[in-house]
Amino acid sequence: MRSIAFCIVLTFTGALLIAAQGTVPLGQVTAYPNHVEAEGVGLGAAVLKEAEVKQHIVAELGREYLVVEVAVYPKDGADLAVRSDLFALRVGDQERVIRSENPKVTAASIQKAEESRRDILIIPQVGVGYETGNGRYDPTTGRRTGGVYTSTGVAVIVGPPFPGPNPKNEEVMALELSEKGLPDGTFSKPIAGHLYFRVGKEVTKDSNSKYELTYELNGKQGVLPLKR
Repeated sequence: MRSIAFCIVLTFTGALLIAAQGTVPLGQVTAYPNHVEAEGVGLGAAVLKEAEVKQHIVAELGREYLVVEVAVYPKDGADLAVRSDLFALRVGDQERVIRSENPKVTAASIQKAEESRRDILIIPQVGVGYETGNGRYDPTTGRRTGGVYTSTGVAVIVGPPFPGPNPKNEEVMALELSEKGLPDGTFSKPIAGHLYFRVGKEVTKDSNSKYELTYELNGKQGVLPLKR
């Protein structure tokens, strides 16, 4: 009987974890460094710095991903349809846009990257030995020589994958990213959450990169310039 009750508690807890998505929106849309209001609907956004990503997310995303926290404020309690896959990022003057990535895809990419990394060590080596008269042949004297000799070279050691900053498996990483991601659905109250954009190392390292967040809310499209 106790086992059955315990299973029920676990199932109920798991359901709560899956349902409780997103982050806590700020009190008003203007509290975000980037915001826009159109026809009573507010959209706020903030580009998370690498230190902030590490503080709030266990999985390491800073090398490849740009994380944008987005908050949506429906009009006067009216229902507003929100879909995270209708948000995209444009970098600089590039024509193409980068769609926000599904947390499961993000977790799989992180896991694959961690598995491909190897600890490669190149160690210089110096050998010292002694040869007797039966050693190397000296073509000058026609004799076999002896004595102390040295040799140099390198040793290459390929070890196991680097221990990643997140010891959790792919499934748990996906759960974490999903819980903090921007929720999908229809809402009448403000919501907020993270969007994950795989932009590459070059973009994340370039502090001068300019971003634009493209979005679609209730069938209407818009563009929000993002300041870092």
